Amino acid sequence: MRTAMNHRLRRAVLAAATLTLLAVACGGCAYVMPTTSLAPARTATWVAKDVPVPEGFVLDAKQSKMRERGTRTYLLVYKRKDYIDMDRTFDFYKQACEGQGWSLHFLYGFDKRGLIFFNDKEELRITIERSLPEAVVWATIELEPREHAEIALKSE
Repeated sequence: MRTAMNHRLRRAVLAAATLTLLAVACGGCAYVMPTTSLAPARTATWVAKDVPVPEGFVLDAKQSKMRERGTRTYLLVYKRKDYIDMDRTFDFYKQACEGQGWSLHFLYGFDKRGLIFFNDKEELRITIERSLPEAVVWATIELEPREHAEIALKSE
């Protein structure tokens, strides 16, 4: 009787040790993508020389509008088909626009993030959004003369 009990106990201990070893060896198996910063796309793909575009983002010509009559007024929509963290896109625009002569005045948002920049004559608003089901990230860029923004700020 004692041998049968020892045999069962040995099997139970062996099974528990095997399960523990498997849990440790296989637990948390996940592919982690490195979070490197985004590089700018080739400047030949930029609509304006002072409005940078991150690599992998493509202009959606159907949703974008541009008007240049003495002043620039742009509504540009850039999309990236493969998923990228929204924070990386946000950080890209924060650094890249400041490097192009834009001065950051305001940042906002959580699910939909935005930045507002000014230079001497213009206001640049960038909104970054994502769709997890479609695995798409897009940036909407609005550029207009600064006087439009100043009028709106004075009327409040």
